[in-house]
Amino acid sequence: MKDSSKSKEEVAEIIKRIMKKLEKHEITIEEAKRLSKKAKEEIDKNVDELESLISKAIDAYKKECDERMNEFDEPCKNATIIGQKYVHLYNKERLLAKYDMFSDEVILS
Repeated sequence: MKDSSKSKEEVAEIIKRIMKKLEKHEITIEEAKRLSKKAKEEIDKNVDELESLISKAIDAYKKECDERMNEFDEPCKNATIIGQKYVHLYNKERLLAKYDMFSDEVILS
């Protein structure tokens, strides 16, 4: 993903700092709401990017199946695992394919 995006851990740390400041009355409720909204927007942005990546991987997998005249078995988005290099597409039973995020190559299982 993009380097400018905050990881889940970074967002969680921001929320934790907001809560500590609130407990010590160092920030107002309005400021906390604004910061919380910003953290939620960052989380939503990350989720949108991940969903887009998964859709791109599924489209590439379907195209590879069509080109090889293999049966396309619909991957389960909830079972998809995103690693540092590959998007691993699974159905409920097995690994279907790996999608290389950098080369757009699909490796069928």
